[in-house]
Amino acid sequence: MPAHQRPALGDLLIGAAIPLTLPFGIALEMALLCLAIYALRLLWRQRGRPWPNALREYFVLALLLWLAGAISAIDAEHPGRALAWLGAAIGYVLAGAALVMVCDDPDRRGAVLLGAAVPVACWTLDATLQAVTGWSLGGAASADRLSGVFGADDLKLGPVLALLAPFLLIATQQISARRSRRFALIVSGLALTLVVLLAGARAGWIGLAVAGLALSAHWQFHQPRRWLLALTAGLLVTLLLTGLAYQQSERFAARIDRTLTAFDGSREGLDHALAGRLPIFETAVAAACAHPLNGIGVRGFRQSYPRYAASGDPWVSPDGQTGASHPHHWVLEVAAEQGAIGLLAWLLLTGWLIHRWWRADTSARSAALAPALALLTLLFPLNTHPALYSSFWQALCWWCLGLYLGCLSTRAGTSTEPQA
Repeated sequence: MPAHQRPALGDLLIGAAIPLTLPFGIALEMALLCLAIYALRLLWRQRGRPWPNALREYFVLALLLWLAGAISAIDAEHPGRALAWLGAAIGYVLAGAALVMVCDDPDRRGAVLLGAAVPVACWTLDATLQAVTGWSLGGAASADRLSGVFGADDLKLGPVLALLAPFLLIATQQISARRSRRFALIVSGLALTLVVLLAGARAGWIGLAVAGLALSAHWQFHQPRRWLLALTAGLLVTLLLTGLAYQQSERFAARIDRTLTAFDGSREGLDHALAGRLPIFETAVAAACAHPLNGIGVRGFRQSYPRYAASGDPWVSPDGQTGASHPHHWVLEVAAEQGAIGLLAWLLLTGWLIHRWWRADTSARSAALAPALALLTLLFPLNTHPALYSSFWQALCWWCLGLYLGCLSTRAGTSTEPQA
């Protein structure tokens, strides 16, 4: 976006729609619906003309993942859930397509990315105030961690802010005056680090570390000594914040102590550090081995869990009908619910996204950096993960994918498309 061009309100809203409504349930569904309708409008205006390359790539990749889900539904153990996901996935795909088409225009993508950063700043500020006062827009903090705008009964704050952090940090770096840029980045980074640490989700801790390392490496790619200096400083500050939180919060200290039991060399210690998830991982592996080709059916893990769980599994409900809601690792989730076909589809998707990154020029990579890091954080394999195929995380996944492919486009600007 040229420096003299004011961002269009419609494009700001398009970028903000998903992150802004994430904490509010039905509002998220409405945002998805509005984006899907807008995508249909843009597709109708595009009739009779060739689709942009980014849009064609996006729909091919979407079809690949959708077909993997459809094949899993053929003999799914719970076909109703699989078919419901297949129907809902069309809406997610269309919502992401709207972002591809808008960001395919270089004159509009800057405003969209700025719009995506604004809610992240708001949720970070809100959680920072909760850390000080005990209250936020979502109410009082839970007993053991910050909950922010999501509320004490929905502890998504840490993983969500870790995933969205690159949008805020990159926007801060781009809009700050040169003299204040470093200060603004430091303040944003410290606030995000403090909030994610106190949110208490170790998945958020790992996700923020991955995003921060990748972002700093990208910015200092040609200055390795400077990057190592910044990395060392960031590590020391993080350790300082961690030490302060450990001293001031018994609950935070308990989370750290629990994490360290993973290194005592015993199965019990590892399971304790994983919050009792080791049986869930083993059950997911058993389900994948029992249905190696196309899995047990997308979104069917919870209902099928008792069939593959070991005797005495603590996650099986007292009536023996349901188990853990999801495998807590996206690779295991795909393997259990979609089998080798699903894993192959995700492998092809990941390979193509990496290929597009290396094929893009410097300006396109710079534009796509925030969604690229968000996807890296979401899919980083050495972490625990939320339910990949739940509506909440599917909305984020397709939103990031649409932004990524649209921003990597090298099409010239000066679009005449309507600006929402």
